[in-house]
Amino acid sequence: REFGGRPALSASREQAGVHGWVAARPGRSVAPRRSGMASSASSSTHGVLQVDHATALPEADRARALLDDVRRHAEPVLRARGWRVRRLAELCCCKAAPESGKSANVAGWCLPAGDGQTAQTIALRLRKPKGGGHGLLPFESLFETMLHEMAHIVHSRHSPAFFELMDELRVEWEGLLAKGHVLDAAGFPLIGGSRVTFTAHNPTSTEQGRALTVAAAERRAALGRLVGARGADE
Repeated sequence: REFGGRPALSASREQAGVHGWVAARPGRSVAPRRSGMASSASSSTHGVLQVDHATALPEADRARALLDDVRRHAEPVLRARGWRVRRLAELCCCKAAPESGKSANVAGWCLPAGDGQTAQTIALRLRKPKGGGHGLLPFESLFETMLHEMAHIVHSRHSPAFFELMDELRVEWEGLLAKGHVLDAAGFPLIGGSRVTFTAHNPTSTEQGRALTVAAAERRAALGRLVGARGADE
């Protein structure tokens, strides 16, 4: 996917180098990360199995948190469909990133395994180019790119079926988010759902009751912002 509304072609080994990025080969385990990069793996068979980000670039902790946010939002959709992303990696113009590319217009790419269920790698550009100060991009932009690349797991070309699937993935995400299936970093529902405790249903004071009401309103507002931001980009 490219910035500015121009979609990028999905990844293949033949395209590697042409578009300025390096792709892992299907069926091959990911090589150990170079110095200045960090990797974490999951034991799950569906969802995102590994996350790689650059530790040597500015605001590396915030970049990792953004990538984890994207992962947590994408995983309920991936698991509901029985899909997997073997590796979610940071893409940047710099060689300090796990995946690098010369074209700053490329927002991300996907290397599908060809089984209609698996991506060997999805790479996302988390930052503005080096000349722009390497500032981090907003979550809404990153997640829209993630949905785009997830659609490439099934469709390599930007056909009508591709965009129809992308819309389906977005609707599924909205539903799962509203039902509490998207979790925060602590493992609790980001929006919807509840922690099963006595005080969650029976506040022990007026102040606690007000606090719970405010928290519920904030969750509803957060859902509105996320869905509203998505609609504004269409």
